[in-house]
Amino acid sequence: MPLRYLSIIAALLMTLSVEVNAQIDCNCTFSDSVVVSELMDSEQYDSVLNVIEKLHANPNVICISRYYGYKGRVAFQKREYDSSLVLYKQERDLILSYCDSSKIVSNLINNAESRYRQSKLDEAISEMLLALSLAERYNDTSNIIVSYSFLSLLFNKLLQTEKALHYCRLLLPYIEQMEYSGEKADLYNKLSSRYLHAFQDTKNQKYFDTCQDYTLKAHATALEFKDRYVLVRTYNKLQGIEYYKKNYKKALIYLDSAKRICQPGVDDEILYTINGDIGHIYLELAQYTVTKSYADSCLYYARKIGSYGGVMNAYALMYQCGSRSKDYKMALDALGKYYEIKDSVETIDKTKAVNELEEKYNRAKNERTIHELNQEKEISNLKIKYLTGGILSAILIIVAIFMYYRQEILKKKNEYLEVEQRLNRARLNPHLFFNSLTAIQGHALREKDIASVATYLSKQAKIMRITLESTYKELVSIEDEVDFLKQYLDTQMLLYKDRFDYEISIDEDIDISDMALPSMILQPFIENSIEHGFSDIDYKGKIVVSFKLNEQGLEVVVGDNGKGFAGKSNDAKFPSRATQIIKDRLFLLNQQYKSKAFYKLGSSDDAQGTVVVIQLPMIYVNESTDNR
Repeated sequence: MPLRYLSIIAALLMTLSVEVNAQIDCNCTFSDSVVVSELMDSEQYDSVLNVIEKLHANPNVICISRYYGYKGRVAFQKREYDSSLVLYKQERDLILSYCDSSKIVSNLINNAESRYRQSKLDEAISEMLLALSLAERYNDTSNIIVSYSFLSLLFNKLLQTEKALHYCRLLLPYIEQMEYSGEKADLYNKLSSRYLHAFQDTKNQKYFDTCQDYTLKAHATALEFKDRYVLVRTYNKLQGIEYYKKNYKKALIYLDSAKRICQPGVDDEILYTINGDIGHIYLELAQYTVTKSYADSCLYYARKIGSYGGVMNAYALMYQCGSRSKDYKMALDALGKYYEIKDSVETIDKTKAVNELEEKYNRAKNERTIHELNQEKEISNLKIKYLTGGILSAILIIVAIFMYYRQEILKKKNEYLEVEQRLNRARLNPHLFFNSLTAIQGHALREKDIASVATYLSKQAKIMRITLESTYKELVSIEDEVDFLKQYLDTQMLLYKDRFDYEISIDEDIDISDMALPSMILQPFIENSIEHGFSDIDYKGKIVVSFKLNEQGLEVVVGDNGKGFAGKSNDAKFPSRATQIIKDRLFLLNQQYKSKAFYKLGSSDDAQGTVVVIQLPMIYVNESTDNR
C-alpha cells in the first residue's frame, strides 16, 4: 500500500478522534489484567475467556473493546487467525468510534500479526506502516520498537533485504539505550535473525559476521537473566552458525543444550526444528540409525504443530537417510508419503485461494459501508462533508490505481512462483527414480555377474542421492555437474551395452571447481539422445558435451550423432519436458542475475544428429553457495 495512502488514512483517524476525545471517557478499570496475562502465558485459554466476561458485561464501551481485544488474542494463540481478525475489527470499530486513535496502534499490530500468519505479507506491511506512523505521532516508544522489528521481519520474508536492514538500523539505537533485560536479549536475537536472512539472500560475509555478533550478545544477555525463551533460540542459532562452519560436534552440543531446556507442549515448533537439525548433522556424519531416530522425532512434532511443510521436510530427511544407507525400502516409502502430502497441500491451497478471494470481496464491501455510515454520524456540517467527500474520492482513485499496479505485480510474482514450483517438481523427479529402480531390477535379472549388479546399483544410488540433493541447490560447480553426468552416462552404458560412447571436454581456462551453472540442466537432453536419438540406428552413437568460454560467458554444447529431427521442426520433435525445464531454469537465472542466458536447438553440421547450445553468464560458486 503506498505511503501517501497510509498518510491520508492516518490523518483522517486523527481528525475524527479530536472531535470526540474531549467528550468520551477512554478509561476502563480492569483489576484482573495481570491474571489474564498469567493465564495466557500458561495457555489456559478457557480460563481467560471466563475472566474477561466481566469486561463484556461492563456498559463502558472501552471495556467492551478490551474484551474483543483479549478474545482476539486468544483466537490468535489457538491459530484461529480468521476469527482473530474478526474480533480485532470489532475492537477497532469501538475504539475509532469513541476514543483517541493513538489507542489503535496495538490493535493494528495484532491485526498485522494475524495477516502474517496467513502469509498475507502485503496486507501485514500496510497495517504495520500505519501503526508506525501513529506510534511516531504519539511518541509511543514501545510500539515504535515493535513496529521496526516486525517490519524488518516482513521485508525479510519478501526478500527485500535493504528495506529489512533499514528498519534494523532504525531499531538498533533503541535496543542499545535499554537496560539489560529479557526484552533486550529478545531484540538482539531478532536482529541476528534479520542479518542471517540477509546473508542467506546475498551471501555477503559481513552479514554473517553481524549475525554472529548479535547472536552472542543475545545469548549472553539471556543467560544473565535466565530467559528460557531466548536461550532456546540462541542455542539453535549458534548451532546453525557452527553447522555453516562444518563444526558438527559443536553444533550438536548447542542443539543438546537447547533441547534440554525446551518444554514439550510449549516449544513444539522449536523442538520440530531441533530434531530436524540434529538429524541432518548425523546424516552428514553418516550415522544413519541415529538420523532415522531424529527424523521420526521431527515428524512427530511436525504433525503435532500441524505443519504440512514440516511433515514433508521430515519425509525428505528419511528419504535421504534411506538412499545414503542403501535402505531402499525406507527411501521409497518416504518418497511416496512425501508426494502424498505434497498433492494434498496443493489441493488445499487451491481451495483456500478461492475462499480468500471471496473473503476479500466481502470485507472490502463491508468496510466501505461502515466507513460511509461513520462519516454520516461524525461529520455535522456541509463544509466538512464536502471536504471528506473530496478525501474519499481521492482515496478511491488512489485505491483503484494501487489495485491496478498491485495486480500487475501479483501476476509477475505468480508467474515467478509457478516457474519455481515446476522446477521443484522437475528436480525431485520420480520418473527418473522409478525408471532407475526398474532398470536395476532388469539388470539384476539379465546379468548373472553379482559384481556387475553391485557396481550398477552403487552408481544408481549415487545418482539418486545427487538428484535429491539438487532440490536444495539452485547452482552447482561444473566439477559436480560433470561428475553427475559421468555417473549417469556410465550407468546408461551398462544398461545399453555397445549403443553409444561419450566424450566430455572442458576449456583449459575454466576453473571447474569455482565456476557454477544450474544443477542437472543437461541431463534431460542427454537422456533424450540415449532413449530417442540412438533408437533404431544401425551404427554406434556418440554423445559429446563441451564447456567453453566466449565473450558472453560460458557456452555449453550437447551434441549427438543420432537420427536427429528427421525433417520436422525442432520444437515439435524435441521432448516438452526437456525444453520446459531449461526454459524455466534460464528464466529464473535471468531474473536473479539480470543476465541474458538462452539456448537453441538444431541439427549438427553434417545433418546427422542433434545439437543443443546453452549460453550462460559467468557465475562462481562463492556467489551462489546456499546455506542449508
